[in-house]
Amino acid sequence: MNGAELLMSTLAFEGVELCFANPGTSELHLVAALDNVEGIRGVLVLFEGVATGAADGYGRMAGKPASVLLHLGPGLANGLANLHNARRANSPVICLVGEQATYHRKYDPPLTMLQSIESLVSSVSAEVLTIESAGEITGSVVRAVRRTMGAGGAGRADGNGAGQPGDERPGARMLLPMQPGRVVSVVVPSDVSWGQVGRDRVSVAGDSAAGERTSGEAANMAGRAGARPGSEAVRRSVGDERVEEVASILRSGSPAALLLGGEALRATGIRNAVRIAASTGAKVFADVLPARMERGGSIPSVERLGYLPELALAQLQGLSHLICVDVREPVSFFAYEGIPSSMAPDGCAVTHLAVWPHGAGATLAALAEAVGGASSRSDATSVTVAAGVNGKASLPSGALDAGKLGAVFGALLPEGAIVVDEGVTEGIFAYLASEGAPEHDWLCLSGGAIGQGLPLAVGAALACTDRHVVALEADGSSMYTPQALWTQARESLNVTNIILSNRSYQLLRMELQRFGIDATRTEAEGLTSVGRPEIGFAKLASSFGIESTRVDDAGDFATVLERYLKTEGPTLIEAVL
Repeated sequence: MNGAELLMSTLAFEGVELCFANPGTSELHLVAALDNVEGIRGVLVLFEGVATGAADGYGRMAGKPASVLLHLGPGLANGLANLHNARRANSPVICLVGEQATYHRKYDPPLTMLQSIESLVSSVSAEVLTIESAGEITGSVVRAVRRTMGAGGAGRADGNGAGQPGDERPGARMLLPMQPGRVVSVVVPSDVSWGQVGRDRVSVAGDSAAGERTSGEAANMAGRAGARPGSEAVRRSVGDERVEEVASILRSGSPAALLLGGEALRATGIRNAVRIAASTGAKVFADVLPARMERGGSIPSVERLGYLPELALAQLQGLSHLICVDVREPVSFFAYEGIPSSMAPDGCAVTHLAVWPHGAGATLAALAEAVGGASSRSDATSVTVAAGVNGKASLPSGALDAGKLGAVFGALLPEGAIVVDEGVTEGIFAYLASEGAPEHDWLCLSGGAIGQGLPLAVGAALACTDRHVVALEADGSSMYTPQALWTQARESLNVTNIILSNRSYQLLRMELQRFGIDATRTEAEGLTSVGRPEIGFAKLASSFGIESTRVDDAGDFATVLERYLKTEGPTLIEAVL
């Protein structure tokens, strides 16, 4: 057994089933190991940003990490944007980065970057582990997997809301420290991969009874040392004292709201939040761009905070208490003159509750009991169903626009669908119109770095092979990672891609107007338009072997969407708005 085989064996024993890979020479022994190790397989992608985005999507839906294999520093750099998104989404990801052989680094070979791989990847990782010898392989891999699932957690804010100053100026609000997320990166020099380890003695992290074992024994022990971290036994409620403290705030009668993120936006968490609101009069909001939100059917409707700060400020106006459950305090995406950075009103006390790995669902259940929340059997009455939604009789006709597309989308969305939303400005119509659709999951661009949608759909489809994924994708951002379509075709994934083609970076045009800049001036217009030349998305998808159609009529869109949602394998609709 060589080091690469031991590493892959340990990943497999720890429950990691997929390796998204765009490898290079320094990772070829890790590639070869996939042929010799049962329980883990490789998924080829043609760009590193697809690999990291797919791992994010898989982690959100599977609740456990996939691994992603990247080539040295430049390959890692190509994947950093979607690792940033994964960190912000708190998605479990194991990032394997190849490195030059330990003895070769000093010669500064061409693919060696000025900044070390460790420095580069630390900005998106909860922890970076560099393996310098065979004896470190098993312990490092076990530590990495379990760290993604909530074991350890050094450097996190605790679940009781303790924080530290985010700004030292007088009067500055006390903010939680930046959350490191659940991306753990493992740097693997090539000589560690090809070196033989069959008789080496290694230690197994988290297995104090095991002591020193041979590498073969260690690989077998790696996945068997007790219950998996991240199980319900680990993700339990915060302490009774903390729950009672928050309950007393809610019972006080002061204007209060719950802001839900992370695991709080699963159906159970939402239902318990609605119970709390019914008993206390508190408002309930969802994060601006939730990583994963269960909605539709009998799940109560929760209003999302607006992306624009003016909207969020209006939604939270008048609050005395904002209780953030598995989410940070809401802030504006960017600074604007005359607009505060924090969306919490002046004088509003911000309380943090159930920061990962504390269980948001269990904490909200305990809080509902503490405030005397009504039985969850009444929750269905809280669901808001938009008139005409999910009924084919109300389907619109005529020239397609974002509103009509949204109405068709909401009417036809099937039960159990997974929606990946990178629709940017146009996607909000589909979100609002699908409120009354059957139960489904909604995944957002949590980190704000565009180019995530198509790769996220790849990972979600591989995590949930029995469900249909719908990717709402803006035309501009789709061109960051169009290679994801190739992987969808190669893997025969059940993904319907809807390209919202308005031939512009509409969000940037909106922001230009907000800054008082004329968006129609020649250079400004030219740098926010993707219509010269027009991109033939249907032709592009067809070249990958994906069934695709271009439509500009609402009736035609409805006909095609209904058929594609029942089609096995990937499809694409170029929706001209």
